[in-house]
Amino acid sequence: MSLDQLGAWLALEGVAGPQGPAGADGADGAQGLQGIQGIQGIQGPAGNAGSNGSNGTNGLGWAARALKASEQLAIGTSFADITGLGLAMQANKAYAFEFGLIMDSDATTTGIDVTVNGPASPTSLDYVTESWTSATAKAFRGATAYNDNAANANSCGTARRVYKISGVVRNGANAGDLVPRAKREAVGAGPNCRAGSYGLLTALD
Repeated sequence: MSLDQLGAWLALEGVAGPQGPAGADGADGAQGLQGIQGIQGIQGPAGNAGSNGSNGTNGLGWAARALKASEQLAIGTSFADITGLGLAMQANKAYAFEFGLIMDSDATTTGIDVTVNGPASPTSLDYVTESWTSATAKAFRGATAYNDNAANANSCGTARRVYKISGVVRNGANAGDLVPRAKREAVGAGPNCRAGSYGLLTALD
């Protein structure tokens, strides 16, 4: 094409028109595949255990527990309370109880007596004492009153043994502590009640 022809062609071409409006958006594309799940994190340490639940609304179950933390030595010939093991009872309530007393004395010829004391005028009281007559033999005695005296002539001596008092009490109008007691007969020395002795009280109504 010659220069004259090119000029003529350019002269004939009109000015460009304005830009038309944008077209409508196209439809959304298909959703992509789900990504791979991440690795689970390390589990944290377990929390502290919760406290023991309370008894039900009927009031049954453990009413009190006690553990003797100190030694009680040379108790003597008169019944004395075993310290640290008193268990509180409400008025006009029934309870089952158990005391385990770790006892010893200077010799097997020194008798050890155990019993229980509590609020005055219980409606009823029935219990059993288990006492050692040597390091290998026990004697059982039933009782229906506080401070029952078995007057044992012998004991486990220097060997520590568990003397038990267990039974059922229906308390009367006087609230107060149920407490185990111990003494020795006139001969010998002691007795001693050792740390680790325990008491349990269960509400029955």
